[in-house]
Amino acid sequence: GAIILGNTLHIDKEFETITQAIRAADLPAVCIGHKLEGISCIECDNYAGMYELALHLVEGHGFRDILFISGPRDNQESNLRKQALIDALEKNGATLKAENIICGDWNYYDAQTNLMRWLEEHGRRLPEAIVCANDVMAMGSYVALAKNGYSDYKNVIVTGFDDLVSGYIFSPGITSVNPGYQEMAEAAMHHLMDCMENGNHLIHKTVQSKVSL
Repeated sequence: GAIILGNTLHIDKEFETITQAIRAADLPAVCIGHKLEGISCIECDNYAGMYELALHLVEGHGFRDILFISGPRDNQESNLRKQALIDALEKNGATLKAENIICGDWNYYDAQTNLMRWLEEHGRRLPEAIVCANDVMAMGSYVALAKNGYSDYKNVIVTGFDDLVSGYIFSPGITSVNPGYQEMAEAAMHHLMDCMENGNHLIHKTVQSKVSL
């Protein structure tokens, strides 16, 4: 059998190659974090946890000037997280401006480079909050601000998604969203074992995400 970590792949050709190989070998398979035709999927509710986090920023802190650092532009998970932020702002009479969306590609260094470019283009003005589509980019953002002379960077709330252990020991602390990775992994393994024992069948399960303050 095969378990695919779909949210670690970014190129269409990768998905196509893996899917073809699994079908050719007639293997039961499950993909975590990405929908592939003809393969079972276990994914987190990318929207719910991010929406909860966004409401905390918009209603709890009163923020309106928010910058979003995304994953790849066509990534399913990143776009759901972005939509949650858009909806939370609109619920409170605000908008996420197109110019306030940066593509970070999940990457620590790309997020830093693109954030610094954005700040230079906007007169080095810091937003009230930087919402990142994952924790790696959130930590990279804080490091970039500190290394480039933004002395008040600790006053900017930077949030992530993934609830990584490294985020707990990072300073300043990263507010994040727990996507339920353990539950997804357990569900994927149980399903794969069931397919091996009782024949291949498809499922689609969504695991709840929640804010981890």
